Amino acid sequence: MGYYVFPVRNRQKFPTVIGGKTWEKYPAEKEQELLHAHLMADGGKTGAALCPAEGDQIPVLILDIDSYGAALEQVWFAMAPGEALEDGVGVVRSASGGWHFWFRLPEDTDIRRLPADIDLGGGISGELRVSGPNRRLIMLPGSVVTNKNGKPGEYTELKPILPTGLIAPPDSLMSRILARRGTGQKPETEGVPTEAHHVLYLAGLIEGIPEGERNNAVAKLGQVLGRLCPARKPSERLLAAIWDKIQPLLGAGFDQKEFLVATHSGWKTGRRNAETYGPREKHPTVTEIRDECEAVFGFVPWLCEVRDSSGKTKEWQVGFGGSAKRRNEATNVTRVKDLGEVLPTLTRVSGADPDTVVRSPLFIQPGWNKALQFMLQYSRGVDQLGIPSEEKFWTALDDYARMAASDYLFIETWSGKRPAGSAQAFVVWPVEDPPSLILPPGLQEALVTSIGDLPAAKRLAKKYLMKKTLVGMRSGKEVWYCPLSALEQTTQEFCGAQYELFIRRNTNDSKT
Repeated sequence: MGYYVFPVRNRQKFPTVIGGKTWEKYPAEKEQELLHAHLMADGGKTGAALCPAEGDQIPVLILDIDSYGAALEQVWFAMAPGEALEDGVGVVRSASGGWHFWFRLPEDTDIRRLPADIDLGGGISGELRVSGPNRRLIMLPGSVVTNKNGKPGEYTELKPILPTGLIAPPDSLMSRILARRGTGQKPETEGVPTEAHHVLYLAGLIEGIPEGERNNAVAKLGQVLGRLCPARKPSERLLAAIWDKIQPLLGAGFDQKEFLVATHSGWKTGRRNAETYGPREKHPTVTEIRDECEAVFGFVPWLCEVRDSSGKTKEWQVGFGGSAKRRNEATNVTRVKDLGEVLPTLTRVSGADPDTVVRSPLFIQPGWNKALQFMLQYSRGVDQLGIPSEEKFWTALDDYARMAASDYLFIETWSGKRPAGSAQAFVVWPVEDPPSLILPPGLQEALVTSIGDLPAAKRLAKKYLMKKTLVGMRSGKEVWYCPLSALEQTTQEFCGAQYELFIRRNTNDSKT
């Protein structure tokens, strides 16, 4: 299929000299057919390595993930939360227990933006191979090598890597990879695009540059080359090539020092224009922000604004587990005075690796950080200090009733099967008795503490909530409950509408 595939001996992970040449020479000199002959004729092979290269008939993108010992499902979830592992993704188990994920390279990908190394968080890190100018090898399945434990190990294909059947990575994963720019790239002074050589060729066709226009002409040439080349400044080798090409056109009296000053000046202008008019970074979606948080921190964070009695923001609460509306389910909550402290606070609270965080687009990409703050602000909760305890009490009960109804947590008899978990509110809707909101034991402390004034909260619970032991409850454990009729009218109407949907769904399921 036109790929460069190299024979490997002695259980090594790289080829030695092949036909008197080092392996890099074959792609550089485009000698694919000669390499093919060596591959087919060579004996004593213990494996084969592939080098993706520019011009591959089907460009590939390969993630070499060094998460040794981690299960495939665990690694894929950290890479692409919420995405199914489709049949078109090639998967190879490495000899040391890592993973190779093979994809088709998406069209219109700017290969220069792809990092050489990636760290997606959650212990998912490794290297990247791509059909591009940077020549890097990847071992093929069936190869036997000496693994990291010093023992023979084989690369095993778990999902086919036939290039014609490969699909592109999920958009969210590709976006997160591209956002990790500038990690492990080649030195800036390396690599001159073919178009830059074309410009020098055309410059050589000019008969001469008149005196008075020489500095301007040299600066313009430097500007064009600076726009084309990815380097921050021209290499000594390129400067020598430019000088050799245009020195005869400049005439006597224009020395190399003037040439260097004019070329560097134009180059800087070209680089600025490349940054200004180059392709912009794709702005992330909230879905991609959530995936990145899930991978880096292990949870999707939430934010709660705490206001004083005058309505001014006093502080912010940041937490993991539950949500801004279900803070009682949080596994970790901390306070910050400024939203600028959110990212380092999340790193500390979650126990994430700081090195992983500072290489995440949440840190290095302003657009990602803004999108994170937007996501947190959009779904934030609000705690109002100074509100009477009784008002907080009834507001909390309204919220619990609406959450239970939203999740269709209804039972139709007091002895019915209750929702799993001891910290979920639910609604009992008997045929003859009035419907009631039920607060199981695991939620009762959360209700009291959310009021702020514990003695007042306990008095309110004793005054307005009734107690009952349901079938199957442990001895001494009781639920708290109150009729829905004691709550806001809008809450009652919402719960009633959700109950009708609950009945309709159950009826349809039974017919099915």
